[in-house]
Amino acid sequence: ALGECLTIEKRYNEAEPLLLESYESLKSSQGANNPRTQLALQRLITLYENWGKLDRARAYRENLSKR
Repeated sequence: ALGECLTIEKRYNEAEPLLLESYESLKSSQGANNPRTQLALQRLITLYENWGKLDRARAYRENLSKR
């Protein structure tokens, strides 16, 4: 939730490590198809889209579509 708030506040450098850690942790413990993991992935995609890092957003979006 903090990473999402930081994204909204355009504090992308602070949000990125939190969102990455959350996604990777959930993916490892819950699996890639778990709804919580997918939500964390969507938050990461939103971060990169808002930040203008569209290549990174696209790469993570491919993971989202592999559900």
